[in-house]
Amino acid sequence: MSQYTLNISVANSIAVVQRTSFTHVAISVLDNNDNRPVFLAPQGGYRTSIREDLRTGSSVFALTASDADSTTNAELRYQSPNTSAFHVDPVSGLLTVAQSLDRESRVSYVLQLVVHDLGNPQLSGNTSIDIQLLDINDNAPTFTQAHYNVTILENAPVGVVSGVDVFAHDPDAGSNGTVTFSLLDNLGTFSIDPRLGNLSTRVALDRESIPSYTLTVQARDQGNPAMSSTVMVFVSVGDVNDNPPHLSSPISTVAFTEGSSPVDISPGIIVTELDAVDILSATVTVQLASTLTVSPYQDELSLPASLTSNLNIAFQSGRRVMVISGASSASEYTRVLRSVRFSNAETEPNAESRLVVIQVNDGLASTPLSVLVRFELVNDNPPIVSLSPASDSSFSVSFTEGTGNVGIVPGSLRLSDPDFGAVNLSSVFVTLSGVLDGVSERIAT
Repeated sequence: MSQYTLNISVANSIAVVQRTSFTHVAISVLDNNDNRPVFLAPQGGYRTSIREDLRTGSSVFALTASDADSTTNAELRYQSPNTSAFHVDPVSGLLTVAQSLDRESRVSYVLQLVVHDLGNPQLSGNTSIDIQLLDINDNAPTFTQAHYNVTILENAPVGVVSGVDVFAHDPDAGSNGTVTFSLLDNLGTFSIDPRLGNLSTRVALDRESIPSYTLTVQARDQGNPAMSSTVMVFVSVGDVNDNPPHLSSPISTVAFTEGSSPVDISPGIIVTELDAVDILSATVTVQLASTLTVSPYQDELSLPASLTSNLNIAFQSGRRVMVISGASSASEYTRVLRSVRFSNAETEPNAESRLVVIQVNDGLASTPLSVLVRFELVNDNPPIVSLSPASDSSFSVSFTEGTGNVGIVPGSLRLSDPDFGAVNLSSVFVTLSGVLDGVSERIAT
């Protein structure tokens, strides 16, 4: 107790009539600061949880303590010496937020708390408070790359995984940090694993139809409200040799004049590589239809002596077959093929045309391209009249006067023309010479 009342009585015990007097004495006990302040906290200190988005100045916790002393010895002041994130009101003990909080940077705080009295000397007590930050969905998922590049071969089986995993990180906790993936512009060609981010094909790809795709992948968390972000994925379709080269020419027939210089057989030919490659590794065969070891024709294929190329060029079967091979551009193959020439060394060609077949093979064979070389024959030989046997140079017939007509051309007489195809003589003249009377002799048919 800080104050006592002492009751004092005085009595006259000798007098006949006893007299007694009473008085009260108030005794105040002056306080000595002999008690430490004590926090009213459970064993182990205070514990509390707050949202990470509390604004500066928001209340966190009200600290309370007691001191058995009195007056200034029981007047208390609070403080927390080891934090700048929170503020303790020294008089009221109210703990408030002093700066912005972020659970993704720091999950919790353990503050040391001190309370002291104003006695002399001062006495103090201490405890701690464990503050856990509760997560809010304040972070969108973040992709590990600004964009992704992937190549998938056009012959890859449907369902093949692309080899690249789209990954995004969300630092939030629980469902706020659980990320799922989806394709925003999915046309049915690709699919993505919603949990792993694996990109795979849903249909067969064709490099020649669609060489590349641009996909938009969304990463979305499970918070409420949810947050999301997107990234671009550039898919290149890798080429494989699944299309044969193509040959085309605006002409299918060329004319060769008998006895003339060599003629170009494919001046307008074009070699096209349908696969997406800059270099064509192929073998081109140019051959005359008759490729017998012993040919009845004196035909040749050739190239101008001035032509140079990085391609390999070889002739076979007596120059009736030309093989062009190597690795070069389709335009180089085109240039060489446009220079291929045909010639014939026969004095009198024994046919009216030749067929030249051209084909390209780069592992897959093109459709053959045929060029017809049509001979323009020259009438450079006179007709020949001959007898059989050849030793006979003349013949005779007998005619009896008055017997009528007699045949003058025997069956052994032959008419011919060395020019090929000259089967019809335009005119044959038969004349009489040494006419005897000039009256009744005449030629009849």
